[in-house]
Amino acid sequence: MIKKTFLLLLLVIMVASTTQAQSVEDFLALRNDNIEEVNLRLSNLNWQLYDEDEQRKGDIIVYTYKNENDIDAMLGIQWIDYVNRPKHYNKNRLSFQVQNKELYEQFVNEIKTLGFYYIYQKNVYDNDVMLYSNSDVTIEIIESKSKYMYDGGTYYNFAFYNKLEYEVVFRDENPLENNPFTSISLYNKSK
Repeated sequence: MIKKTFLLLLLVIMVASTTQAQSVEDFLALRNDNIEEVNLRLSNLNWQLYDEDEQRKGDIIVYTYKNENDIDAMLGIQWIDYVNRPKHYNKNRLSFQVQNKELYEQFVNEIKTLGFYYIYQKNVYDNDVMLYSNSDVTIEIIESKSKYMYDGGTYYNFAFYNKLEYEVVFRDENPLENNPFTSISLYNKSK
């Protein structure tokens, strides 16, 4: 009985991992797509539009996608946000959340393999925030622990930004903090 249960669980994990075959490279490409291409690519991977929110008189439109398969969401990516900036060139943002530590580590390793530089890590309101950047994109990773006993999990949020936009936003949001963005520019990093 235990052997059959184990085999069934292994099959479920294999199916879940093939239905959510996204990689960091896929997300980087998706960030640069228009909303029609994003809808098509994500729907082909079993992601459905869950919510749409327009902000700043159409300057920012946030599209949230969820995978309707609960097992996929539990074992893989839980949601994807695509932030469309239709009036701005190359300013779309993309973010997603996982709870699976192995998947988190896989994404971080891929970020390093793709040549992103580790910028820094710090703790903000009991959340660990890590930054990686290359010449075009800044990736922010936030690790947060649930405050609810019944949940008891750790969440890993990945956000992909245009690098210059991230520097400006971070400076504006945290003007009094001593951080790398107030004293250095990410553009000064070299291989």
